Amino acid sequence: MKCNVIAGGGIFCFKIAHDETFARYSPGIQLERENADIFHMTPGAMWEDSCASVHNQMINRLWRDRRRISTVLIPGAHALGRVSRMAIREALHVRQRLGRQL
Repeated sequence: MKCNVIAGGGIFCFKIAHDETFARYSPGIQLERENADIFHMTPGAMWEDSCASVHNQMINRLWRDRRRISTVLIPGAHALGRVSRMAIREALHVRQRLGRQL
């Protein structure tokens, strides 16, 4: 079974599940292959996101392309927004000092 969420021209693959007793038949791979066909037949579908971990081996074998997704925070002009802005800046500086990528 699979649950996809459609939002505008995008499809988010939210949940996938199968009975482990059938694991030797690769039900997850069969389902994802069928899902690709359904995507191409869905009117208005422009993109699909597996919502899987970057380390998911099954998905990586089937979905070769990747798109970087980022979170953007825009603090408001009020006092809490100003404090948030300073906290975000400091967190970014700490992250850079620790040598991590953004």
